[in-house]
Amino acid sequence: MQLRLICCAVGLCLFAACAELNKVASLVQAPRFEQAPDRQAEIRVMGPGAGLPLGGAGVRLWAKVTNPNAFSLTLGTLKRTGSMEPLALTRGASASRCSGR
Repeated sequence: MQLRLICCAVGLCLFAACAELNKVASLVQAPRFEQAPDRQAEIRVMGPGAGLPLGGAGVRLWAKVTNPNAFSLTLGTLKRTGSMEPLALTRGASASRCSGR
């Protein structure tokens, strides 16, 4: 009986903590991405190789990232999907790290 009461008390505390996290999550805003004004996009044709037996094309896009929050954050992974109607061309994640405020 006492163990059951302790488990209920711990569960209630965890539930209250999760409710508080929802309030904090509404205060945190996502970073904003925009095209970098001083850099042009780059497109290059790549020849056949070990990873690309038929070759391919490489695209480099430059972005300016702004953090609207009062605290700094670290951008660890950027997921992307590229398509050219009606085909999906690429999907993946970049593991570059940048941090800032």
